[in-house]
Amino acid sequence: MGPAFARFPLWRDAVDRRPWFDSLTAAGVESILVLDSNAFLANRWRQGSFVPGLRFWNVRFPDARFIQAGNEPDGTGDASSRQTRARYRRLIREVREVWPAATVIAGGLVGIRFEYFDGLAVAGAHVAAFHPYAQTGDSVQDLVAQIRQHTNLPLWATEFGTDVIPDPHERAVWFTEMLIGLWQAGTEVACVHRYDDDGSGFSVAGTESEAAILDAIPGVA
Repeated sequence: MGPAFARFPLWRDAVDRRPWFDSLTAAGVESILVLDSNAFLANRWRQGSFVPGLRFWNVRFPDARFIQAGNEPDGTGDASSRQTRARYRRLIREVREVWPAATVIAGGLVGIRFEYFDGLAVAGAHVAAFHPYAQTGDSVQDLVAQIRQHTNLPLWATEFGTDVIPDPHERAVWFTEMLIGLWQAGTEVACVHRYDDDGSGFSVAGTESEAAILDAIPGVA
């Protein structure tokens, strides 16, 4: 079982990401390009002036098929690119304008502040996204049910994982239960982040979880 999608951020201080994109495409893997605060000049991001940065990346990735607009706009952590709801929606709208043929994925919510799901379709998003950390296979289904009160867009879990379960078997069980729970709740795509106990790992391919998921979810590949 290999990933159908690989998600990676674009960084202004590491602009030569095209070889990675091309190698993934050649392997049959779809890239999700993440445009968060790291993809923009700092003053542009602070001002909410997104279009110059979007055009900068469009020149390098005019053929991108999946773009994620923002990352954890409702988060407060160092890895989150916090935004007001208004700027979050504007970034989505402007990404849609710059890449009119791409699938626009709203930045994954991590808070999770449900009001950020409101109005995503009007802003131009094709997909809503969330990052279900600190969940279980059961609780994530309740979480999705709450999200569904705010949006009917297709729902993707563009990050989830753990680095607090040291035992390899217990960690494999947790990932298996999470993936099954996400599938049962109707989540269309789930991107693994931090599979291993050192905080790395971006797939369940080749892990104990793989066989269990293949048995549990019909047609998964």
